Amino acid sequence: MVKRDDGDPALGHDARAVAAGLSFTHHHLEISLCPLPLPAPGASVDTDEIIRQFQALNRSTKWRLVEKVPFEDDTFEPEGMVRLGNSSNGSDDNNIRYLVSADRTAGAGRGHLLIYDGRGKRLGDVVLTSSFRGSVPEDYHLGSLEYDGRYLWTTVSQYRPSTTATLIRLDLSTSSSSSPSIKTLLGPVEPLWRIRDHQGVYYTTPVPRRS
Repeated sequence: MVKRDDGDPALGHDARAVAAGLSFTHHHLEISLCPLPLPAPGASVDTDEIIRQFQALNRSTKWRLVEKVPFEDDTFEPEGMVRLGNSSNGSDDNNIRYLVSADRTAGAGRGHLLIYDGRGKRLGDVVLTSSFRGSVPEDYHLGSLEYDGRYLWTTVSQYRPSTTATLIRLDLSTSSSSSPSIKTLLGPVEPLWRIRDHQGVYYTTPVPRRS
């Protein structure tokens, strides 16, 4: 069970704190950091097919390699990936890949959102664990990555069990392909609430879009 905590002092900081500005490097200012317009999440578009394929999985399932995409530079310790785009070709330039990863040393580290184009060229590096007020050095281990049609969602935890986590999200709807300003490319990192346990996966259930 996930229990919401609205700022218990024992947890070290208030999850209701206002999000601060992003801390990241944008390697290619001429390239937008997300596809525009934002696509619908796959779970709301291909619901039946996802369920069919999942129910067909078993120990004898044969996996087929579809493509190989070499990522540029160090990817640290990947924890989750989301691919967004308006093209069915995953290596197309119109696709963007988001990878959450942990750059860690003993007892401390940083959680990153690494952004790549469809061919694996790095476009940006967002340091998520220093991008919201109240973040602490021990909280850097990111748990999976989810997209709901507007936000990227992940959890930030300590790298050990029986601790705590913070659910955070990053708004992609503020993006603009016409402005080189970093502030218009990605919204702030929003800490939503603290969770009284280490979290490895977070999943959102999108509401299907109506035509």
